[in-house]
Amino acid sequence: MALDIKLDIKTSKDCKNLIITENSGNFSETNSGGWGDPNFDSLNKILVFSIQCYFKVTVSPSGETKVINPIVSFSSDMDFYANFVVEDDVKGLKLVIPYSALYIGFHDNINEVPVSLGLTVEEKDYLINNFSEWETIEDHVYIVGVNLYEAGGDNTIVGSSLNTSTIIQFNSVCNIAHKVEDHLTKLDFRCEDCNDQDIRDAAFYNVLLQNLKNA
Repeated sequence: MALDIKLDIKTSKDCKNLIITENSGNFSETNSGGWGDPNFDSLNKILVFSIQCYFKVTVSPSGETKVINPIVSFSSDMDFYANFVVEDDVKGLKLVIPYSALYIGFHDNINEVPVSLGLTVEEKDYLINNFSEWETIEDHVYIVGVNLYEAGGDNTIVGSSLNTSTIIQFNSVCNIAHKVEDHLTKLDFRCEDCNDQDIRDAAFYNVLLQNLKNA
């Protein structure tokens, strides 16, 4: 079996960062897809991550909506985001991407290639002018792909992908999970005369949470 790159994906507890950790491990009889002979070693390599987000947007003053899937790329040679366990060794690499970087990347992708996202020029212009800035990693479906490349001088990519890739769907539910937790901690189920709206709100948020998890 060839190298099988494994990723752990989560959001930080405050929902401010998307955290991607390389978790393939070393090659062994019980981990035939891990790093090392007979597979690729993890030294002098670059991992390029593509992050695609699916979400609904309003594209006209009349309220028409579309689901779009903009994409942005990050790589292990971007020192601002990459944390190495061992320098220049992508095994165990952790990529920490703030919400602002994702927002800017998606915003730029919408502005640069609207046709590939199914948007007309008019729809793109309206969306760009009304695309609210993110304050967290928003609760959407994210498709995360990774490709492996050789690293050359100055840690630049040499040649094409080494035909090793992984694609993972990550359903971010961090914000809605916080809302559910917040409502549950405020509820007093012993109160007979309390307003039932809080209980209904908690149930509503919990349904949204489960739907997002299973999307």
